[in-house]
Amino acid sequence: MGLIPMQYFKALLRSPILEAIISRNEFQVSTNAVASDDLRTVAEWMAYYSIIVGLSSADGLSIGVRTPQGVERLGVATGSSPSEEMEGEYTLRLLKALRALRSEASHADRAVKLDHVYLMGSCILSAQNSILGNFRDDVTFDVAKPADDTVPEEVQVVFISGFILGVEHYVYCSTCSMRSSVVDDRLIFTQTRPLHFLEAQLLSDFEADLERYQKKMMRVSRSNVCVTYLTEGTHETETTEIEGGLDGSLPDTQGLAGA
Repeated sequence: MGLIPMQYFKALLRSPILEAIISRNEFQVSTNAVASDDLRTVAEWMAYYSIIVGLSSADGLSIGVRTPQGVERLGVATGSSPSEEMEGEYTLRLLKALRALRSEASHADRAVKLDHVYLMGSCILSAQNSILGNFRDDVTFDVAKPADDTVPEEVQVVFISGFILGVEHYVYCSTCSMRSSVVDDRLIFTQTRPLHFLEAQLLSDFEADLERYQKKMMRVSRSNVCVTYLTEGTHETETTEIEGGLDGSLPDTQGLAGA
């Protein structure tokens, strides 16, 4: 039997992420639909959105197949819209930041819903900025003046930020030296030295582990003051603890990390 010419064939290639139709006169590539509430690892989400960005870029996405003889390049695929590229680039930015946070916290790449990543997007990016050392240098905050008025002028402050991603409770912290002063009935803290990132951790939950973690990081950083900022869904709380017993609300501790 003789060979059948190539023009009579049309190949359909499928993967969990892509579908490609290849023939002599046709080359089409499309992404399979995924739901943002699917549970996938960060690596799987990144693979998918890397393809979205590639398809929508000006140069397109180079496609090839691996054979026993090596990788054979099939062509360049395009097709996604500019809006999909922008969404894909933002999603990849979040996923890379989450990967960095998990690495810092020594946490495995477990499945996560993209909906949860979007919900905690600003928290994830803030954590990445802290890990990279991108901090503000003009941090100030104030609390009610303690009754005993025994806070020293020079203090060390540890800042702890925490948020919940699905069922994962993340915390990360930094520290710096600050100067305290009293104006009317307020105790004001002003940054005097640069912030330094300390660590990131995954707690079992905030109710069981947060107080222990706060005490540990005050001891490790030799801090007089602990400022804690927590995000649980859409609920946000800010508290401070000053060595000696003061516990109160902090109006301006957001944005320690630079944009």
